[in-house]
Formats: sequence, structure tokens, C-alpha cells
Amino acid sequence: MQMADTDDLTLWYALNRLMTNYWADVDSNDGSQAHEFYLPDALYAVGNNRSRGWIRSAPSMTGAGRPAPLPRVT
Repeated sequence: MQMADTDDLTLWYALNRLMTNYWADVDSNDGSQAHEFYLPDALYAVGNNRSRGWIRSAPSMTGAGRPAPLPRVT
């Protein structure tokens, strides 16, 4: 088995850290900063719903106008 390149491990750590921070914000902060994880011209897609640009996507990420989600059980 070949040892992983140090650059690969650094990239893996950075990406996992971003994912962890994103989901922590979604789970415990109602996603109030979730839009900051996307580029301004990003395509946000869930199922058949598509939105381009994080400004238009931000309310749907934070759940604006919807009841609070049930707590996540892990």
C-alpha cells in the first residue's frame, strides 16, 4: 500500500473541515452563514429546484418561512 501524498492529506483535511463547519452551521445556527460557503454565482440545486447565486438561495438555506426542523439524531 502506497503512502498518501502530504498534499492529499492536507486537501482531505481542509475539505472535511469545510464540510464539518457547513453542517455545524446548518444544524446549530439555522444555516445563517451557509450562503458563505458558496460562490456568488454558484448553482444551488435540490431535486428539480435550482437557484443561481447565493443571495437568492440564502433564505431557502436558512429555512425562512418554514417551521423549525426537528433535531438531528445521530
